[in-house]
Amino acid sequence: MTGESLEQQINETYARHEAEPQNVDLAKRLGLLHDQKEDLDGAIAWYQYAVDLTDRSDPGLVRKVTDLKMKKLERQIYEDEQYLAQHGSNAEQFAEKAAALEAAKRQRAEILIEDARKRLDRNPTDLQLRYELGEHLTNAGQYRDALPELQRARQNPNARLKAMNRSVNATANSACSTWRRSSSTMPRARCW
Repeated sequence: MTGESLEQQINETYARHEAEPQNVDLAKRLGLLHDQKEDLDGAIAWYQYAVDLTDRSDPGLVRKVTDLKMKKLERQIYEDEQYLAQHGSNAEQFAEKAAALEAAKRQRAEILIEDARKRLDRNPTDLQLRYELGEHLTNAGQYRDALPELQRARQNPNARLKAMNRSVNATANSACSTWRRSSSTMPRARCW
């Protein structure tokens, strides 16, 4: 779709939305059109509006908002990594971009963990969701929180080996972190 026809569809759909502000389908349509336009902020806002209209009862819409937020963070992470790779540490905005990159990575991890916890709260017996939560927690460096989830996920035949591998790595990383904290007077060493 060309930019002009996309903008025209947005304007037409928005005019219909003004006449029917409680219409969830129009809010979703506006979110989709903004997503196609690569306007992630607009897409997030419209899909969030649709989520609010449904009182969070549509898990597909909630997931779409999370996915769009992740897409926006991934784009920011990519742009910051490209900037840091192309410019030396002497560049004017290097420290600012490095800090923004770390903040975006932390925010991405928090969103993934929060989303996995919410899905697990809705379906606490799903062992695959437990594995996903454990995976996100280990990726974020929260090894102690990850271990119980990974141990329960080992009961799932489809995720058993992956969960066991992550459990071993989480245990080792947790022990390594504890050792580093306790040996603060010793020089920093790698655990392996």
